[in-house]
Amino acid sequence: MTLTLTAQDLKHVLEQQFAGCRGQTRILVPSRGLRYSWSAGAACDARVRDVRLLDPEGAVLHRIVDADGAVPNPGRRYRVTVNDFLAGGGDGFTAFRAGTDPLVGPRDIDALTTFLGRHLRPARAAYDPAAPSLLKPRVTRLP
Repeated sequence: MTLTLTAQDLKHVLEQQFAGCRGQTRILVPSRGLRYSWSAGAACDARVRDVRLLDPEGAVLHRIVDADGAVPNPGRRYRVTVNDFLAGGGDGFTAFRAGTDPLVGPRDIDALTTFLGRHLRPARAAYDPAAPSLLKPRVTRLP
């Protein structure tokens, strides 16, 4: 899913990943063109600094957050692509919910299923809940 986030939204997303900040313990792995620094000793919502968007050669295209942790242009908009789980605020990344103008592609689980279907063949027949080999019912509720 591709969303539009403001520079301030991006800082919020990056701040949400650290343990001890609103119970979060998940670390995001950004795309190659995004670089940032963070300080483990800083307070919640003040850990992320120097967020830069780079071109393919590594030159800075935009400085989203400065070296002091301030967002110079908080309303500047960026297109960000994440899986649908994160876009919905999954794993505690509620700042993604601020995204607008969603462009929905295939769901990540559907893409995984398609990939596995092309490259893996089942070693045995599909699960059949009515198969006699399951010896059903194994548990019976009595009145």
